[in-house]
Amino acid sequence: MSTTPHIAFLASTSANAQQALEAMVARHGQHPVEEADVICAPAAMASCCRRCTGMAVPASRSTA
Repeated sequence: MSTTPHIAFLASTSANAQQALEAMVARHGQHPVEEADVICAPAAMASCCRRCTGMAVPASRSTA
């Protein structure tokens, strides 16, 4: 992993999610999923990870 992690942000198409996505990308930048060290997909993490990576990801909520 690089010193500064490469983050791929994913969001649903809802207006609120897209607004949050724009804010996060403006603050932290955006990288393609294939090049990311971290995939950030709040509220839809498991389904997005399955869609993007084909990996089975357990559905759980982070409190961090």
